[in-house]
Amino acid sequence: MSNSTTVAAGHTRTTHEARRSRQFLFRFGVVILSLIGIRMLMAWDESTWIPWTYAKMTWEHPAGQLYLVGTVVLLGLGFVFRRAGRDTFGLHALQVMLGAVSLNWLIATALPLSIKMIGSSYLIFFYHFPAAMSCFVFFTLLMVFSIAYLVQDDPLWDRCARTSGQIGFLACTIVLTTGSTWASAAWNSWWVWDDPRLMSAAIMWLTYAGYVMLQMQLDDPYKRRRFCAVFGIIAFLNLPIVHYAIQWFSQGEVSHPMKFSDMASNDWITYTRWFGVIVFVGFYSILFRWRLAREGTRDRLHESLWAVRRLEEGAHIR
Repeated sequence: MSNSTTVAAGHTRTTHEARRSRQFLFRFGVVILSLIGIRMLMAWDESTWIPWTYAKMTWEHPAGQLYLVGTVVLLGLGFVFRRAGRDTFGLHALQVMLGAVSLNWLIATALPLSIKMIGSSYLIFFYHFPAAMSCFVFFTLLMVFSIAYLVQDDPLWDRCARTSGQIGFLACTIVLTTGSTWASAAWNSWWVWDDPRLMSAAIMWLTYAGYVMLQMQLDDPYKRRRFCAVFGIIAFLNLPIVHYAIQWFSQGEVSHPMKFSDMASNDWITYTRWFGVIVFVGFYSILFRWRLAREGTRDRLHESLWAVRRLEEGAHIR
């Protein structure tokens, strides 16, 4: 091998390592910005942010112990499976089942009897609230990934944004479904048109439905990425509107509480709803990883078909 070839190879390797370092630092920054955004969204409930008191409660109930120990075991098995090149789909399915069993165990046994006597309408809250928080988390990630794409022009960020939008849209659909079910049981009406939070959440659902449809309608991958990135950033404005809808738009008595902490008259109520958030976000994170891999395959196929179409059009013009 000649000296020039050796120098070129070394330069290529150095450039590749520098690029990987920049990507790592940028992605680390994206994660930090995401956490800051999520923290700002949760700022209304200071008493339950990083609740060290509730961390101790995990060991006071068998459901918390089961979920914590089971998660650690499954993470260890996942690491071993990935090192061996084996599929981890079964482990992910077990993680979802473990979360579902633990959450329902808590709801059935940890909540005070006075809450259970209210009826099933209140128990829906322990699925409604985690779905709402998951919706906010993934729509925040959609905004962050969209900014990252506009800055770096890396298709990976577009795939992450697109996947976050799909997962967030699913969570938002569950929010509206559980919310309507709750309304039917508590207020004897499936839909309350003068409820500002319910209506703003419906508008948010329609906005992100438009985002998902836009991703499927544009054929040019470069235009689609840029248009959808801008759309995803603008759509983020829905989140503070939904959160502050009651303070901004209410005219008199409203059905929703002003703060979620107003509904927590017992430590186990607070612990159970945040435990549900952890379970739901974990499930959606697994779904995110699974969907992201398939979006990568879809992008490569779509870009190949687009390139062939462009070549055919050029040949036809000549």
